[in-house]
Amino acid sequence: MKKIIFFIFIFSLFCFANNFELRLLSKVQTNLEIHNNTLYFGCENGDVYSLNIIDQEINWKINIGKKPGSSLSVLDNNLIIYSENSVYLLNQNKGAIENQYSFTEDIAGITVDTGQIYITTRSGVYALSKNAEVKWDLLTFGLYSTKTKPVMDEYYIYFGIKDEMYALDKNQGEIIWKAKTSTPIYIKEGNLRVFVSTEDNKIKTFEITEGREVWNYKAGGWITDIEEDNGTVFFISNDYYIYSVNADNGTLLWKKLIGDMTDLEVKENILLVGTKDNKIYGLNRETGEEGFIIHTSDWPMNLLIKNNFVIYSTLDKKVAYAYIDHVCTFNYPSRRSVVSSAEFKLNGTTYSIDNSITKVQIGIKKEDIGDYTNAQGINTWTAYVDPYEFTDGILDIGCVLSPYSDRDPTIMQVIKTPQSTLIEDMKVTFPEQTELQQNIQIYALNKYNRTIKGLTALYDNKEYVADSNGYISLFFSEPGLKLIEISRKGYKTQQIQIQAGDTPGTDDYTLYYLAGIIILIIIIVFLIKKIKQ
Repeated sequence: MKKIIFFIFIFSLFCFANNFELRLLSKVQTNLEIHNNTLYFGCENGDVYSLNIIDQEINWKINIGKKPGSSLSVLDNNLIIYSENSVYLLNQNKGAIENQYSFTEDIAGITVDTGQIYITTRSGVYALSKNAEVKWDLLTFGLYSTKTKPVMDEYYIYFGIKDEMYALDKNQGEIIWKAKTSTPIYIKEGNLRVFVSTEDNKIKTFEITEGREVWNYKAGGWITDIEEDNGTVFFISNDYYIYSVNADNGTLLWKKLIGDMTDLEVKENILLVGTKDNKIYGLNRETGEEGFIIHTSDWPMNLLIKNNFVIYSTLDKKVAYAYIDHVCTFNYPSRRSVVSSAEFKLNGTTYSIDNSITKVQIGIKKEDIGDYTNAQGINTWTAYVDPYEFTDGILDIGCVLSPYSDRDPTIMQVIKTPQSTLIEDMKVTFPEQTELQQNIQIYALNKYNRTIKGLTALYDNKEYVADSNGYISLFFSEPGLKLIEISRKGYKTQQIQIQAGDTPGTDDYTLYYLAGIIILIIIIVFLIKKIKQ
């Protein structure tokens, strides 16, 4: 049964749109933490939020007066957050600060377990009770400033300093083992394994009882995030690849070029990765094949999966979540020109799209409510599409169906653009005459009076390409009539003529002189005839 569900999940295409979006005064600084349908997070300006994700209402907000660190955790009835050298214990229900503990050094990171808080600082490692009392400390690391956030499993606490990896007993703070390694960057606990990424672009795996290195794998760049799930280790690297490796022996299962990535999350059959081109990719965890894309307003970070929706924060000061669901079917062309416009009809209205601009806004709004037929029959829902970034290839069109309980599974449709099938006119705008030693600009408009991108100009056997705004700049050093060929795939090629400077061999004064001489000759001839008479 699980395999069937997994198959359906991977090979179905989904539609994503924000069902909730909270705009903030400052960007999210901590991780996102969910506890009992409540979302907790802290912002750069010191604001800490408690948000009910069912009612979509803010339970409370408190400002701790300082920029928080990156870790936020729930411990019993307390919310644990830190800033600089202080740990704060907030009441989950009210948000009030109930306890606080300050250290002499700034905090590198915190993690929590039942009844205890574990902290790494430059001076050592500490364990605090939920009443903010020190239970034990290990102060042998004062010479080193490089420390990772502590992570833990059922048995030990793990962290790295300088060029060593440590495992401590959680109850006593005793060193169980330490292992030599390059400078640790990121640590992740696994099933009887602990994984650490190092500054030499490696992920190293240690067994937890003695710290013996089991295997290591070298990526093409720094490894910035690691997740382990069901015998597979997934990690992202700044070489723009996501990797899937066997957790037992380090064998590469697959890797996929994604781009500049921000975050990674894996849960059961869902593998998510956020990117700096404002997308969240859903990948097949077995093959790395792309299953879906969530388009976000800015860099997505702090990815979380909760039931049937994805929660994330963005760099432009937002917290949002998007439902995972199937899409409805539109009536629009399944194939179109690479450049030409296409139309589709919805609720009796015709909508046009054109890719002469890099952003395509489909004209379906929330108010366009009507009866549309899908694979399951007739249903009433609200449909709209967010702007999607478009390049030659495939443009995905999807929609959100509301209310959520009435959504029916269908197949996503796409507009494919494998080749140019239509040739359209373009209106080329240019100066017919220009002076020498001056730059001139040429641009072209489509039938919607939008500037066409990707133009080329052929002049004097050289090709000139338009800039990102669709303008071609030319410079003439010699006078004369210039013949220029303007072209763009999918549009009719046009030839234009531009006069640069004056006509060769003449100028205004020369013409005046010639006219004067001719008039003078006429007068002389007239006088000679008169004299002869």
